[in-house]
Amino acid sequence: METTEYRPRGWVVRIPAAFVGYDSISNTGFQTVVIAQTPDDALDVASNSHVWEKLEFTVSDFQVFPQDPI
Repeated sequence: METTEYRPRGWVVRIPAAFVGYDSISNTGFQTVVIAQTPDDALDVASNSHVWEKLEFTVSDFQVFPQDPI
């Protein structure tokens, strides 16, 4: 079984507005960019972030992806 090696990098983390209780106001979402080694670590780091950008489009589920794909 092959394992994926990760290195610290920028990760974009997006969450639905419903997750933070804003679904009655908007069905959009929020995003932040964090530095972490893995996608799971990125979620952990993002959970402590105080800097979130409001998005102008619908986010229906949690999304974590590299800021700059290789």
